Amino acid sequence: MVDRMPALIVGRRLRLRSILPVHADRHPKAIMKTPLTTLLLLGLLAGCDNGSDDASNASNASNASGPSVEMTGFGEEVILADGSEVVPVVDGGVGERDPVENIEAEMASPGAGASEPVITVDNHVELLGNVFAIFSAGLYGDDLLTAPDYSDPFFDGKPEIGDDGNPISPPVNIVCGNGGAASFVPENDGLVFDSIAAWNFEFDSCQDGERLLDGDLRREIFESITLASSGFSSESQSLLKRFSGTLQHTLISGSAFLYTTDMNFSLTGPMNVLSISDSTTRLNTDRQFGRMSGGFTVSADWTNGQPVAVLVTEEFAQDEDPGLEGRGMKFESGRIELVAGADNRLVLTADTGDLDTVEITIAAAGASETFVSSWEPWSARFYFESESGY
Repeated sequence: MVDRMPALIVGRRLRLRSILPVHADRHPKAIMKTPLTTLLLLGLLAGCDNGSDDASNASNASNASGPSVEMTGFGEEVILADGSEVVPVVDGGVGERDPVENIEAEMASPGAGASEPVITVDNHVELLGNVFAIFSAGLYGDDLLTAPDYSDPFFDGKPEIGDDGNPISPPVNIVCGNGGAASFVPENDGLVFDSIAAWNFEFDSCQDGERLLDGDLRREIFESITLASSGFSSESQSLLKRFSGTLQHTLISGSAFLYTTDMNFSLTGPMNVLSISDSTTRLNTDRQFGRMSGGFTVSADWTNGQPVAVLVTEEFAQDEDPGLEGRGMKFESGRIELVAGADNRLVLTADTGDLDTVEITIAAAGASETFVSSWEPWSARFYFESESGY
């Protein structure tokens, strides 16, 4: 008797594998290597028992222009008259050699089974707007800069520092309502004036109201806010936030700075899904100066859940007043690439000779288009003023 292999859930291989006939004591490819002459002889012997009509049908099939098929039922073994090896029938059709190799070749072939391109002319304005808002933190800053958002307001902001430059706020260790733990340790640089102060938070599965806090987080505040963590998460029934790496944000008198180093941030909720990984970026803007560099990988609902690699391949620069009163930027030079696959990318070049325009090239679905666009849809995305004031 011939057994059938249990269905293996391996993407598109499920249906093929589930009907692939194998012997219980053999690898499935053993059947595929059965000598063709043996199978032909068995087929002829079986045909003799079926009378002259079957023999005539077999003769006509062998003279046909296409391959003929001798099958015993859906999913059973098939002999091709062109000399191909035995393969199973798939949905009433004939496979070619190994069906698993067949489907892998199909997936690898250009355009076969491919999804719609992530980057297109139709959505490039939204994509670039969100990418530039990641460089400024405008897309996620209000969800992160107040972390860990612990319920006791005593730990908001920075620790109190005495006249002698030492922290007034004592270290605090608590047992959370669910049996988890939390630690709050103040720290400063010892200066009496213009002191840099920080809270060092450590959570071990600590239930704080509706949220479960876990991991470490350092929040340092002076003229800027700096967050650093080896891994922090905040989870409720409706929202999950994760953060690691380093982020620094500054906004003083129209000058804004946003730096990230090895940062990973994700936000998962019913209305929003965002994942930023391997982010090392630098954005400086003020009324008469601008610089932007670095890169990251992002996936979100606006990328159809697909990863898009973002990289500034030539630093963006501006050394003149772009006329935005410090609330945005137009760069006069620089180049950025967004890549969502080997054949799907966007390249924006700022050096057009006109401060108000950029050149964009989009490759998608085997075609490429280059055009000139205004900075207008995106210039304000380089400016971010947080709700918390950090």
